[in-house]
Amino acid sequence: VVPNVLDQVEAADDDELREALLQSLETFTYRCPREMAVYQDRILKIVTSDLTYDPNYSYSDDEDDSSMELGEGDTDEDDAEDYSDDDDMSWKVRRASAKTIEAMIVSRRDQLPSSVQTLGPLLISRLREREENVRVDIYNAYIAILSQARLVVPNALAAVHVRSFFYCFNLFRRKMTKRLFLPSEPSFFSFKFFWKGGIF
Repeated sequence: VVPNVLDQVEAADDDELREALLQSLETFTYRCPREMAVYQDRILKIVTSDLTYDPNYSYSDDEDDSSMELGEGDTDEDDAEDYSDDDDMSWKVRRASAKTIEAMIVSRRDQLPSSVQTLGPLLISRLREREENVRVDIYNAYIAILSQARLVVPNALAAVHVRSFFYCFNLFRRKMTKRLFLPSEPSFFSFKFFWKGGIF
């Protein structure tokens, strides 16, 4: 069953179908973590790609608070005629990917060092996500890394992983301070709690 699901999600060009297939992978990962281990690399490749899947917007390192810019040759008028935000279902794919990543983190505690090194930076980089509900699930996935660390990392080794966490947090602060989190935004308060010890 799982190989067929993986084949379909790789081939699917309908966003809502892709969302449903990713939700299946999330469920399988939670329910059968050992059996799913053999597919982990392939799933990781899929969710890494799908977490950044946002074909109608361009994210720039130098972007301002608007966070998005039109592609070359595009105009607001053309976008209004050809595509509207109501038609854009890509956020569902990104949200399902974030949830699947969280499932991978929670169900495979033995893979924590790998999660810190590979998934941690990926999640940090996607905290500039334009859709609030997707961003919340990305937060949750990163919080899962921290929660698992508290449960499984021996005190003697904790400092090694804490350095990795602080590296990611510092990267997060540098990127987000100038772009996303203003005191007037609701998500600012979630971040403030997150940073000041809501996990540890």
